[in-house]
Parts: sequence; structure tokens; C-alpha cells
Amino acid sequence: MRSSWMTTLFTLGNLLSASSLAGDFHDAVKAELTLKHNDSRGSVWFEAEANLPIDWLIAEPVLGYLSDSEMDIGSLHCDDRQSNCDTIWQRKLCNNDRDCNDLGVRCEALHASKVNLNDAPKTMCLAPQDRLLDRVFLPIANAQERIEVVSLSMPTGRFYQGILNGVAVASQESSFLDIRFIMSGYDSVKPNFLNPPKKILNRLKDDLLQRGVDLDRLSLHVAWVSTPRLSWNHAKIILVDGRDMITGGHNLWDQDYLGEEPVFDLSMQVTGNVAYKSGTFVDQLWENAQSTASWPETIDDAYYKSNLSGKKEGEHRILGVGRMGVLGPSPADDAIKTLIDQSQHSLYLSIQDLFAKLVWKVNKSYALDNIIQALNRGVSVKILQSNAGPILGYGMLSQDETLKEILKAASKSEAHDPVALKANICANLEVASLRIADGQNQWPSGGPIGNHSKLIIADEQAFYLGSQNLYPSNLQEFGLVMDSETFTGELIDQYWQPIWSRLEVFASTCETLGF
Repeated sequence: MRSSWMTTLFTLGNLLSASSLAGDFHDAVKAELTLKHNDSRGSVWFEAEANLPIDWLIAEPVLGYLSDSEMDIGSLHCDDRQSNCDTIWQRKLCNNDRDCNDLGVRCEALHASKVNLNDAPKTMCLAPQDRLLDRVFLPIANAQERIEVVSLSMPTGRFYQGILNGVAVASQESSFLDIRFIMSGYDSVKPNFLNPPKKILNRLKDDLLQRGVDLDRLSLHVAWVSTPRLSWNHAKIILVDGRDMITGGHNLWDQDYLGEEPVFDLSMQVTGNVAYKSGTFVDQLWENAQSTASWPETIDDAYYKSNLSGKKEGEHRILGVGRMGVLGPSPADDAIKTLIDQSQHSLYLSIQDLFAKLVWKVNKSYALDNIIQALNRGVSVKILQSNAGPILGYGMLSQDETLKEILKAASKSEAHDPVALKANICANLEVASLRIADGQNQWPSGGPIGNHSKLIIADEQAFYLGSQNLYPSNLQEFGLVMDSETFTGELIDQYWQPIWSRLEVFASTCETLGF
């Protein structure tokens, strides 16, 4: 029987050991960025505090398509010739769930349908992905001073309608609103000279006027961040009043996210001074924009950057990590690699691709060597990726190809014994692609299932979630690093485990490939 003093020392030792783990990832990433990127601290990266609401994780629509029942969803696009079809939202209007039985979904309120503050939202037969519209609309509709929307290209379709509805609602309680849209361009696949910021600015003004917005009570700014050197904005940020923020992987594209075969993605919502400090990164994008337009044209940049009254503190430490590509420093690269390097037990990656395939050539991830080193030291690495798809789709390599490329890269390593390295990789690596319902790895039409998430979970303790892919590219990006067993646990319970538990049986391993 252990004596009481030994028990006390044993318990104290365990507590000290456990407490030493808390913050290890945060401190390691912060130290690395301070060492290598101290000049860009406070602009491209920063330490901050955050609060996370109960529904902080934005995982729509992936979780709605895991159950077999979701495969019974019919075509939700209604016939606009029918009186019960809302022509803007392309959904059947309803009074109760019985009205939606033929479609296999529920009758729900769509708050993004509001144009006036006191309007009741319309109720419609909504798909899982339609909930994204309200996640974007609600923070914007509650804005008091400033709205900033940063993405790859301008919102389209119903996302565009919902954002402008949110501005209209916010303008009815705000004395003055500053609104800024920062994109790589109007359309990610069309040259920017076809749609300069001034043209889009005028369109925004017209569409807001149609909603009854008093343009004298707001300022509008549009910027394109894109260079001839194959570097453009890829960050996704919705920032409200310097106090509320959504960031992650979601683009605001109707066809890709709200269609019948949506791409799966992941973002998060945070409040606190992390939102306020993220505005400094948004300012970096604005200052490096290749073309801009503002209304009124005489507005002063210094006025726009003045302090916001809505700044709030937070309870949890967090790191904002960005990269400027050819326009400046890229501390996010080192943040991601440090997170991987610090892992001792497990790495869970939910990504689009680990490699970039350009017809005949495969380019490896900037973090591949770090992942291989983790595998070699016994870290269990599980990779969830897209299915291989067409050019300009959401996947470049199949899960089998990804595993083979990892082994190929490891075989060229001169730092490790190749036989032992391969054995460690084979013992610790699993790669799976997204599947829905009964293990199907494609949509009923035969199309591939796309994963657009950019998530790294280390040791079930810390995570990176943002816009930055692991395959090589040199774009402007932004994401958050959080070291919290509590919130990482929620992320695993609500997102990772429900998906991986269905996919692991289909995962590629050295054994399944006969290695």
C-alpha cells in the first residue's frame, strides 16, 4: 500500500506533468514566429484572446450528409413558376415539416431572407448546406460600425443576396457603416480587367439602394489583391466591428456550396480581441491591393483605420497566423510546421490535398518533410482528403496516390535509414477520402466528393484552422492556432470522429496497397 506522502507526491507530479502540456503548442509556435518573423508581429501574425460561442464550429454541410437518410434528399430547387417557390432563394416555401416531406428535409426559418429589421424570416424547405447562409448573415446583420468580407472572389448567388440583406438590416440600427470587400478579383477564373473594383462598387450601391439602404450612412470599399506572379488573396475572413469573426475555408460561392452536390468545408466563429487584431492583417491586404475603389471617393484611409468602439477582450489564448506570399512575410508556414513538429502522439489532417498535381508533375507539400519526421518518431497520422477530381476541381490525387507519393518522397531522404523509415511510415499512416452515406465515394451523379477543409489537429490538444492548403502555393492566407484540450476535444467529437469513424475501414495503408 502506497504511503500518503508518496501518494501526494505522485498526484502532484501528475498535475505538474499535465499542466506542462497546456500551452506547449501555443508557446512553441509563438517562440518560432518571434524568432523568425518578429518584424511582422502585430500585422501578419499576432497573439490574442478569444471567446468561442457554443456553435463556434461551422462544419456545414458535411455532417448533414453522413447519414443514409440524407441520401433521400430530392432536388430542392423549386419551379419558380409555382406560387410556393421563392425565386430568390430557390426553395419551396412551407408552413410546417409536412410541407417538406416529399423532399426529405425540414421546414426551417431562413434568417438571411430578411431585408428589414422587423421582418419575420421566411420559412422554407432547407438542405443542410443552406444553414451556411444564416451563419454569414447573422453577424453582418448585427453590425454597428464595420463589416469586412475577405475571400478568394466575390460572393455569388444566394450568398451575395444574404450578405446585402445583412447590410440592409444592420444599416437600420447603425448611424454609419464602413464596409470593405477584399478579394483576389470578382471571379477567380476571369481576368480582373473585365470587372474592375469600380464596376463592382457601383453594382453594390445599386443593389443596396434596391433594398432601401441610405447610402449617405455608409462607406463602401472594394479591392482586388492579385499579382502577375501567380500570387493572390486566398484568405477567408468575415469581420464585424472588430469583435466578431468567421474564418476558415469556406468560399461564398452558391453553386459550389449550396448545390445538390456541395463541397465540404470547415470554418470557425470567434469573438474577442482576436477579431480586432485580425483587422491588422486585413489592412495589410488592403495596402497591398493592386486596384481599389471607394465611395465616397474622398474618404480618408486614416478615418477608416480608426479604433473601433466594439473591441472586446477574450478568455482563451489564440494565435492569428497569416502569410503574404510574394507581397511579404509568410509566418503561417512556420506556424503550421511547428505545430506538426511538436506533435508526439497523433496528427489528424482534414485537407484538400497534400500534393499539387500539374498534369504529369506532382509537387510536394511544404510541410511534407515535417509530416514524414512525425511518422518516423511514431506519431499516428490520419489524413482525410478529397477524392481525385477534374482540373479546377477539389481534389488532385486519390488516397492511394497520396500514400504512394509520401513513400516515394521518404525513399529519397538521406537523413534516415530508408528501411526503418518506410517501416515507421507504414506502421503509422492512414489516408482516406471523403465518403457519404453507405460508404459511397462519389455523388449519385458520379461526381467526386470535394473536401476544402484546412485543418490540422495535433495530439488532440491543439489545432490550426484556416484558409491555407498543405499543397504548395504562394498565396495570401490566414488562419488561427489554438492550444486548448477543451475546444480541440469539441472539434474531434463534433467533426473529426463522426467522419473518420465511417471512413477508417476504407483507408489506404501500406497493407491495402501490398507494400
